[in-house]
Amino acid sequence: MAEVVLTAALIYALVYSYQRAHEQNTRELERARDSFAFLNKLLRHHVLNRMNVVLGHLELLSTEDGNDEGSVEVVTAQSEAVVDLVQQVRTLSRALEGYGDLDRTDLASLLGERVDAFEERYDAVEVETDLAERAPVEADDSLRLAVDELLHNAVEHHVSDQPRVRVALETDGDTVTVRVADDGPGVPSDLHEAVFERGVRGIEGIGLYLARTVVTRHGGDVALRDDDPRGTVVVVELPRAGA
Repeated sequence: MAEVVLTAALIYALVYSYQRAHEQNTRELERARDSFAFLNKLLRHHVLNRMNVVLGHLELLSTEDGNDEGSVEVVTAQSEAVVDLVQQVRTLSRALEGYGDLDRTDLASLLGERVDAFEERYDAVEVETDLAERAPVEADDSLRLAVDELLHNAVEHHVSDQPRVRVALETDGDTVTVRVADDGPGVPSDLHEAVFERGVRGIEGIGLYLARTVVTRHGGDVALRDDDPRGTVVVVELPRAGA
């Protein structure tokens, strides 16, 4: 009798284990399908729209009176935007797939490098930094793009001629924390979570969604907080390497 009970329990455990694995695989497949459908929609929507603008101005430039510096600037800007978007989608795709190994990276050095590049791109922005001397994390190349998106997000909706951005990095026990604060118009508290949701809201519309996806893949989390007296703070927490 005991052997019968044991056999039945074993069969039940195997069936239950198989069912759980099947359900998990189904959820992962559905999540992957939804994610790649979103990326496909994003590419079709923005690349087609921007390339139509490019083709229209190229047609204008091909006419006898087509020596228009404004059209050249538009073609250049739209082409660069398409390149940026494709790079974003490539990185997001890799993050969704869990592609690539994570290597030990000094986040302090990475932040310093990306802040320098950010200041070169946005020369009107005043940037203040307070970075820990060293902050080791396990990361891949996608973390660099996530940092770029956080910095860009700080000035994307700013209305001032000279935005101010504060970037802080600290380590505390097992955690490395990055704070990117701006003095912009702020985000209503009821939308603090919604800003990280994916959506087709412009080329910058996937920025925070991309950042959270990448940070989550690295075992961390991202949240939005109100700043004092105005603006917002994006807070990123990552596990410290070797902790």
